[in-house]
Amino acid sequence: MDALHRLKALNITLLGGEPLLHPRLPDLVGYANHEAQVSVTTNGFLLSDDLVERLNEAGLSNMQVSIDGLKPDRSGYIQKSMKPLLPKLERLRRLARFDVHVNLVLCDSSKADFKATLAELRRLDSFVTVNPIHNDTGKIAITGMARAVFQLMQRGGVSR
Repeated sequence: MDALHRLKALNITLLGGEPLLHPRLPDLVGYANHEAQVSVTTNGFLLSDDLVERLNEAGLSNMQVSIDGLKPDRSGYIQKSMKPLLPKLERLRRLARFDVHVNLVLCDSSKADFKATLAELRRLDSFVTVNPIHNDTGKIAITGMARAVFQLMQRGGVSR
């Protein structure tokens, strides 16, 4: 953190693995917050009322919660689905004093429920970004969806 502060970093993002697993995450956020705004990218599973309040007090600027789709995928690809995360998102809506963004990861196995997932996120008044899965050549790997998703995003149908 000190090295990032010396470099005059404007934003420090805590991610990789799962930052909510760190037992002193609010302390880290508070320390980093003295010189930069702090963001956390998470799967959201470990969010509790107490942790949200401690992150509020530490001065967290924003949190991005990553969601793979509306329902779990039996093949095991989609782990972060709306059903277990819905209470966590509602908790954030109720308690967070920091900005909350939802990143919806779009893939072939979640595309059928894409509009329903967006509708559920809109009900929560969530700011939503969409991250389509790409193949090993860098092209969007969602069959028949790339253009439709892009058009939906252009019309403002994804964000709040």
